[in-house]
Amino acid sequence: MNRQEAAAILKDNLYGFVGDDITEALYLAVEALEGPAPDPKTGLVPCGCGCKPELRDDGWGWHQVYCTGCDMHGGNSHTPDGVIEEWNTAMGWRVEG
Repeated sequence: MNRQEAAAILKDNLYGFVGDDITEALYLAVEALEGPAPDPKTGLVPCGCGCKPELRDDGWGWHQVYCTGCDMHGGNSHTPDGVIEEWNTAMGWRVEG
């Protein structure tokens, strides 16, 4: 079983638990197991600080990702896909196989 399968099992069985504390704890466990997810519009996962990153072009053909909250930046690539993959990997996102 991988972490997404474990999260799905927990999510499917959240109902019926008594008490707000256990329910909240299970929701947090599911969120942690699922890990960060890419934004459907940008393809970027959130920064470690929790803020939304953006893809920038420096005008010279290089692409970088910048966090709008903490000013962290990463990657240098001639293609947006390359820098997005680099950022997402650094932020803990991975495709389960």
